[in-house]
Order: sequence, then C-alpha cells, then structure tokens
Amino acid sequence: MLPIHFAPLQGYTDDVYRRTHHRLIGGVERYYTPFMRVEAGDVRSKDSRDVNPKNNIDIPVTPQIIFKDLGEFLFLVEKLEALGYREIDLNMGCPFPLQIGKGRGAGLLSRIDIVKDLMEEVKKCQEISFSIKMRLGLNDCNESVKLLPLLNNTPLRQIVIHPRIGRQQYKG
Repeated sequence: MLPIHFAPLQGYTDDVYRRTHHRLIGGVERYYTPFMRVEAGDVRSKDSRDVNPKNNIDIPVTPQIIFKDLGEFLFLVEKLEALGYREIDLNMGCPFPLQIGKGRGAGLLSRIDIVKDLMEEVKKCQEISFSIKMRLGLNDCNESVKLLPLLNNTPLRQIVIHPRIGRQQYKG
C-alpha cells in the first residue's frame, strides 16, 4: 500500500482540521502544515499555534516553512527544532504574488545564489530531515533544471514538484 501524504492548503488545513481529519478519517502517513513564516521579526501567532506539539499530539506532522533568505530560514528552523521537530518541508513553490514579491516561495527559484547558501545550511543540519516543495521555476521551467545540481548534492528526504511555473499561479 502506498503512503498517503496530506498536502497543506493555506487557511484551511490547520491544526484543528488535521486533528479532526486524523480522528475521523485517518489513513494518512504524513500531514504537512501550511507554511510558517516570519512577520514583523517573529513567527506569526497563528503559525505558532498550528505547529505547537500540544495541538498535534499523535498526529504525524511535518511543518512547512517559507523564507526569503538564509536569515529567515535559520530563524524558522531554530524555532521548530526547539519544539522538537526533526522533519521540515521547505516551501519553494508558493505562487502567491505577495510571497513571490518578497522573494519567498517560487520567488526563490531564480535566485541560485540564495538556494546554494540554503542547501549548504541544510547539509550542516544533521538532526533534521528536509524535504522541498517547489515548482518548475518562477518564470520558466528551466529554472528548476539549473537548481538540480545543488539539490542532488544535498541530503533531502524528498522533492515534490508542482508542474507549473510560479507566474502561472494556479492556472495552465
């Protein structure tokens, strides 16, 4: 039997939804949280509640983070590590214009220098297993091809590719 992984949907699949789904339906090997992000220098309170281990007891949860640079990445990883998480999903696929405009999500895909620095940090994190959710690129699908050497040389648990570019958002 193939494992079922539950993808996040921002604004819907929060901790309350996951607890209810897990209790009433179950059968999911892994739930991914909607992305956790930095806002005004700290983690949004809604995101903190969503990843709080007390709100996810006996539920197989992997938090997802979205970030624009190495500083935000390290800040979020440190927060999740302090909560006891040992798996983190990196969002490099969100097509929402507000996030792309800040260089987050799919906005990272054309910034090879930042992705290179991020992958070097992932290699240093021996206690955490990372996965990536990404798109084919921000503006064209060749951006993901340019990233493959970096990703192939990084000990990632998995890469999930949404087969669109960021500029398409949810169309095409």
